[in-house]
Amino acid sequence: MKLKEIRQSRKETQQQLAESINVAINTIQKAEQGYRLPSDPIKVKIAEHYELPVGYIFFDDPITNSNKKEVAK
Repeated sequence: MKLKEIRQSRKETQQQLAESINVAINTIQKAEQGYRLPSDPIKVKIAEHYELPVGYIFFDDPITNSNKKEVAK
């Protein structure tokens, strides 16, 4: 998961992110520490906040990392 890396690269604190998407700071903390993934609606809010695909932030799967489909070989 790249959430912490993205947040830090944008010079944003966990508190700022939490406030901007209207969630508790511990939601962000647990996600970044790998204790618990946020719910799908919160993943979408985070992705919209950073203007990045959900898959890019939360998953390392090449299909979910983009909006393009991979061609089966």
